[in-house]
Amino acid sequence: MLKSELMDSLKLVVEDMPVVIYCPAGDSILPLTSVLHDAPKTFLQTSGKKYYSTEKLLEKLQRLDSEIPFDAEVVSGDDWNYQVIISARLEDGAFLLTLSQPVFE
Repeated sequence: MLKSELMDSLKLVVEDMPVVIYCPAGDSILPLTSVLHDAPKTFLQTSGKKYYSTEKLLEKLQRLDSEIPFDAEVVSGDDWNYQVIISARLEDGAFLLTLSQPVFE
């Protein structure tokens, strides 16, 4: 999923809610805690201390969008064996991002 597509999905969310990531490889749902850009991708991680809400994630992506001159793919995991976001939807009071299997599996 491209950064612009994720921002468009977040703009449709009316109330602020937590952002969680579903990883089918580990069959786990974890809160989004870190967002960083490492060209050419923007990474969403679940190993930090700061929890992201839909509002905070949109603000962070908009800030990155103003600093980075291209529409980066948003992924999770390692830079060499990442997982792409295959869906973004509201579920059980959270904004759920579903990841693919790692690209090398």
